[in-house]
Amino acid sequence: MLNSLLSIEKLKKTSLGFRLILLFLTLLFSSLFVEACTAKSDDSHVKKTNNKELVILSANDPLLRLKTKKGVIKIRLYKRVAPKTVEKLTTLINSKKNGKGLYDQLDIIYTLPHIEIRTAIPKELKALKIPKELNANALGLDKKIIKTSGEAMDIWQGKLLKHFRKHKKDGKVSPQLKKWLSRWNKQMNADFLMGVSIKEINEAMNYHYTDSVVSIPVSKGTVLLKSSSPMKSSPSLVIALSDIPIRTGKWVVIGQVTDGLEIAEKISVLPNSGMQKPRYVPVNPVTIEKTEVVNMK
Repeated sequence: MLNSLLSIEKLKKTSLGFRLILLFLTLLFSSLFVEACTAKSDDSHVKKTNNKELVILSANDPLLRLKTKKGVIKIRLYKRVAPKTVEKLTTLINSKKNGKGLYDQLDIIYTLPHIEIRTAIPKELKALKIPKELNANALGLDKKIIKTSGEAMDIWQGKLLKHFRKHKKDGKVSPQLKKWLSRWNKQMNADFLMGVSIKEINEAMNYHYTDSVVSIPVSKGTVLLKSSSPMKSSPSLVIALSDIPIRTGKWVVIGQVTDGLEIAEKISVLPNSGMQKPRYVPVNPVTIEKTEVVNMK
């Protein structure tokens, strides 16, 4: 009888200990779950580029609203990605002429289905060119190396040689490109480009880079300015509807669509001129009735 009572008492203590351990584990996993959720929420403030997490959001990033008959497109402008460009653009958008904003009543004049849409340039800003802010290292272009003879030949014929032919009379051929051209004329192959980075290729075509900004790739939903030359952007706004890697490191990303990407997508598939020149011009362009910049809330 005594042994039975001792066994029952021991069982109670064991059960109590088990419940305490179970309670401790429950609290531990709950804490870890909350921490993970918080970390996930904080991830909205970073973007992975070249396998690195780069902080791209600022507490005082402005919000750009494009009001059309199809709906409103909201864009968060990234001050850390292109600070001078964003400041210049917000000043232009807030500028008034005869009581009307420079970007008001502006047509969307280029619609490549599921790829991108572009706005016209305000007539008052036709001659304006905005210096580019690009960081090749943040984009990983310094790590993207030409590895094969075939890849080298493709880049030489498809990019570098075209750039030379276009600019050989205007004096815009870089010293590096002249050196490569000399080697090409001697050996008639492009193997000298093997081991060269995409950053160096772009620099040979007069693209300039800085480490003072945090550039991000041209991906779906990003907003950028149309490139007008290797060193300058035009004031035309572009919304990317897919990833466009060939523009990464060449066109300046200024923000991200936060609401209304589906509206931009619908605009992109409206009837246009297709491959007939001028290409992809909408038959009935959608007009941006009002453009405004407000503070993020």
